[in-house]
Amino acid sequence: MLEKNTISTDENKKVIITAVTSQDKSAEPSDAGKINIPRTIIQSILLVITLTLSVVVMKWMIANPPKKPSRPPFAKFLAIESLVAEVKNHQPSFIAYGTVVAGRSIDLRTSVSGDIIAINENLRVGSKVETGTELLRIDDFNYQGALREAEANLLQTKASIVESEASLVNEKLKLETAREQLKIAETDLSRTMKLHENGTVTQKQVDDKTLTLSQRRSAVQGSESALQIAAARLEGQRANLQRLEWGVERAKRNLENTLLKAPFSGIIQKTSVDLGKLVNANEIIANLYDDESLEVKFTLTDEQFGRLQKSENGLIGRKLDVVWQVGQQRAEYQAKINRIGAEIDSKRGGVDVYASLNGIAASDVDSNAAFEIRPGAFVEMIVPDVVFKNTVKVPDTAVYDGDTVYVVEGDVLKSRKVDVVLYDGENAIIASGLKAGEKILTTRIAQVSDKLKVKDFNEAPSSNKFAPSEIKSKKDKSKGGQ
Repeated sequence: MLEKNTISTDENKKVIITAVTSQDKSAEPSDAGKINIPRTIIQSILLVITLTLSVVVMKWMIANPPKKPSRPPFAKFLAIESLVAEVKNHQPSFIAYGTVVAGRSIDLRTSVSGDIIAINENLRVGSKVETGTELLRIDDFNYQGALREAEANLLQTKASIVESEASLVNEKLKLETAREQLKIAETDLSRTMKLHENGTVTQKQVDDKTLTLSQRRSAVQGSESALQIAAARLEGQRANLQRLEWGVERAKRNLENTLLKAPFSGIIQKTSVDLGKLVNANEIIANLYDDESLEVKFTLTDEQFGRLQKSENGLIGRKLDVVWQVGQQRAEYQAKINRIGAEIDSKRGGVDVYASLNGIAASDVDSNAAFEIRPGAFVEMIVPDVVFKNTVKVPDTAVYDGDTVYVVEGDVLKSRKVDVVLYDGENAIIASGLKAGEKILTTRIAQVSDKLKVKDFNEAPSSNKFAPSEIKSKKDKSKGGQ
């Protein structure tokens, strides 16, 4: 009889040991101690063998892939865009920014002091006034009194002059009479002396005639002195007359200055007046600027200033376009450079330039509404640069390392050393190194080199047009680079 005893050697494994307990001692000794292998061990061994064979077969297949039928190789080239070089004169423009300033402005001041008794309703900030407009009136009571007093003094002096002139005439008559009497006395004495020699008259008669002659000479001398005194008095009165006449003119001007008038047509910029306010002489009442002589002040770099100043047409008189962006509206004006700043700011650099605005009429792209520009407006200037003769204009993407472009010869690229005289926004102007008719590479290639095979799929446009890679809206194209 056989019995099976189970012994646990692990939690997940069981080993079945068959023990032979035989009541029959006659059983064969070869069956005693026989052990059976578990099924899980056998399955694990088979799995390992299968995976090993799979890995070996996979590596062999990778190392010995199936051969594919060969194909002819494709031609290697890059698709590009190009343009044809055209040699011509180019005049680019650059953008500058500036501020509108008043070309003529003054501080309106009172020439006399007094109380303000009347103010013009247009004497307000932003109001337009015409030449000769009465802006305010100062109480003129004292100035009318001063004028009357000056006129009275003048009349009194004129009367004194008339009196002195009459006195001078009288003195002249007296002098003439005295001189006649002197001549008679001299003749009478001469005749008496002759008679005395003949013994006809006595010595006493001669002495009397001599005394009379002496008296007549003294009378003439007195008349001459009186005449000189009268003439001098008259000259003094005439000098005083001129002073009094000036006093009358001054009094009249002071009276006129009680009215403050606009010296020219313009816009009131500042004002500080009130009815009844006491103002002093030379006190600032308001600021007035001429709205028909506005200017744009902007700064040119040293390079731009030097280039324009030495150009054929020079800097003064150069016309430019001024753009004022008012919200969504775009106002355009014409201007002309008329003067250069008095000095150069060494800290900031550049040169200040002034351009006069030709009128204030302007319109935006959507309507014909007029804009009345005022000082302080921030504007944009489109300034025509110098004319670069016999040059080629290309997109800046065509220039490599600042002095190299590539031309298409057949189906390969060939480098050209060029002289770039100016970068105009997204374009470069080349003075030398290219010939008319050459096809210039415009597509930007990161690793460009000589003999690189390329193919141009588009018909090359003329170099005076933009390359396809840089086509933008016409509105953006109105701006040039500095």
